[in-house]
Amino acid sequence: MKLSLERLLVAAVLPIFALLALPRSSSAAPADADKCVECHTKTTPNVVNDWKLSKHATVGIGCEACHGSDHTSAGDAAKAKIPTPETCGQCHADRVAQFKKGKHAIAWAAMEAMPTIHYQPMSMTEGMKGCGGCHKIGLKSPDQIATLAKSGVRFGNASCDSCHTRHTFSQTRPHQV
Repeated sequence: MKLSLERLLVAAVLPIFALLALPRSSSAAPADADKCVECHTKTTPNVVNDWKLSKHATVGIGCEACHGSDHTSAGDAAKAKIPTPETCGQCHADRVAQFKKGKHAIAWAAMEAMPTIHYQPMSMTEGMKGCGGCHKIGLKSPDQIATLAKSGVRFGNASCDSCHTRHTFSQTRPHQV
């Protein structure tokens, strides 16, 4: 389907104007994110910058809404929760329901069920290369997410972050690079 230049411009520019129209909070971060931002500005500044650019930040949704409140210091970083579709569904129930009804939700199960994936050379599959690059999007159990995290896979463990940029969650640029 061909899109006219006008429709492409509207699709690209309209979301930007929508974000600009959102009310801005008087502080740089919601109260529950202040302590997170203070530390993470030093340890992961790009994550903080991405979040500050997000709609979540502009409407006052802080780190604890997605990552919980168990992680409070560098020593307990493993306690930070990885958001799952259920986490996102607290605010985006319609989107998550739509995702779960679609073919993308079964991508992980399809890959795991393919006998040939287990016989691929590690250089082709390690780090979610090859088939896993796309098929990581599917729904996973908490145990599968934990196993992936322990293996060093950082992104795509929880489905939504397979496509949507983490911390900015841009609708205009949904796919990871």
